[in-house]
Amino acid sequence: MKLVKRIAKGAVGTAGGVGVGLATGVMAGAMNGVQLGIPVGFLFGFISFATGGGFQGLLASVLLTMFWFGVAGGILLGLFFAIAGGAAGSTWGKDD
Repeated sequence: MKLVKRIAKGAVGTAGGVGVGLATGVMAGAMNGVQLGIPVGFLFGFISFATGGGFQGLLASVLLTMFWFGVAGGILLGLFFAIAGGAAGSTWGKDD
């Protein structure tokens, strides 16, 4: 019975850790990605502005770069946090 209880606690802990880790990682990664996307977007935007894209090219570059860096950051950090949360949660009930 102790083994069944330990396995059940480990499975529940893993699922909870993955869920919380994924939610936290997606939010944090998206915020960090957007922050990184701003200067990169301005760099691309100034190049677009200088090559004839005008203010519309600058604004589009900044916004699109912020969006895609946010998406990429959210996916990557969400994946990393989900793995870490699952590993940490799987130890729940280890002392039983």
